[in-house]
Amino acid sequence: MVANSDGVFASDHQVRTRFNISCIATGDTGCRRATGRSAGTRGFEHADPRGGRDARAARLRQAITKLDARPAPSGDLPVVLAGGSGDLVPRGLRHGLEADAVLKQASVYAGKVGQQVASPLVTLVDDGRCWANGGTSRSTTEGRPGPATC
Repeated sequence: MVANSDGVFASDHQVRTRFNISCIATGDTGCRRATGRSAGTRGFEHADPRGGRDARAARLRQAITKLDARPAPSGDLPVVLAGGSGDLVPRGLRHGLEADAVLKQASVYAGKVGQQVASPLVTLVDDGRCWANGGTSRSTTEGRPGPATC
C-alpha cells in the first residue's frame, strides 16, 4: 500500500509462492549439495507436479556431478557474459542499492546520487510494473499505476 502527500493512494494484493529444492550426494570424495528454487506470483494451485520432479532430478544430477568436480581455479580470470545474463544485475547490485544500506553509509553507492556509477553502455530500469521483465507490482513504490512501458 502506498499513500503519499500528493494524494496518491494505491494498494495491491499478491500471492507469492516459492518452492526450494536441496539435494545432497555423498561419495568417496565427500558430500556435495545442489540447490534450486522456483518462485512466482501465483499460488500452489498453478504448480505443475512434473516441473517439480524435473527440477528435483536436475538438482540431484548436479549434486552427483559435483562429487567428481575439480576445485575451481582462483585469482584474476576473464569473465564472459552471454545474452540473457540478467540475473547478474540483481545478484551483483541488489544489496548495495537497498536504501537502508545506502542511508547507513554501508554501500559502495552511498553518497553517489546523481553520479555515474557504471559504464554509459549500461541502462537499468527499476520498475516492478514491467511484467514481461519479471515485474510483480501493479504500481511503483511511489504509487504510479501500471502498466509501464518496458
